[in-house]
Amino acid sequence: MSGSRALAVAVAFLFVTAGCQTLGTERADGPETVTPAPVPTTSDTPVGGESVVDTGYIADRHKNALDGQSYTITVAFTVQYDNGSTGRLRDRFVVGPTERYRWNRRVAGPYPENVRDHVAWQSESGSAIRRTLDNGTTSVGRGDVVGPSDPSLSFFVARLIRGFDVSVEGTSEGRRLYGTSEEARSVPLPTGLTDGHDSALNVRVRDGVVTSLAIGCRARLRETGQPVWFRFDFFVSDVGGTPPTEPSWATTATATPSPERTERPPTP
Repeated sequence: MSGSRALAVAVAFLFVTAGCQTLGTERADGPETVTPAPVPTTSDTPVGGESVVDTGYIADRHKNALDGQSYTITVAFTVQYDNGSTGRLRDRFVVGPTERYRWNRRVAGPYPENVRDHVAWQSESGSAIRRTLDNGTTSVGRGDVVGPSDPSLSFFVARLIRGFDVSVEGTSEGRRLYGTSEEARSVPLPTGLTDGHDSALNVRVRDGVVTSLAIGCRARLRETGQPVWFRFDFFVSDVGGTPPTEPSWATTATATPSPERTERPPTP
């Protein structure tokens, strides 16, 4: 894995490992230098259930099956309130087989965290970020990002599965993993939520790739204690598809000074 591609996955790492949906310092004049939290490591220790599941093996197969290919990873956070309203955040990461990477974030509805729409582009020539601000204006700039060397997010998948007592069943299209947990310790709750509990896991694996991973749980709003329902979804699609193309706004982005300070997201 080249150094540039290792940098490319920084944004994905920030949002899905820390359960934090911010880019660090909130500067309107361009992207900031971001230092992520420490990368969690996978473990070969199986977790209990009707069948024994080796999360390290699952993570390694997932990573190796995607290595050298183009693919898309979609991560979605959904919060449903008692009054029927729903807030959603979706991150989509398109990874190329070379040093190209594109990330899109979309937020809709009353999401329990102060987040914005973003687009990031990474290539061998550098990185650029375009952010839509609260007042509707857009800022574009270039900056440096730092992240792990695993754009498949296999370490994150392993961490999620380890939080459950998992059972396995074979299907015509691969394997299905499922399990429950009274506590949702491994669930990437937004910082606006707390007390995750009564969670359920459903995973599908095909040709070594974790094609989907879904977790549903109950939680509460941190400020008010109001009960909510939370769902986290992880999808892999377009394996071997068309590599990401550079957006027109990235070609005109200019370098911006590094910020005076860099904030770290919460340690997972």
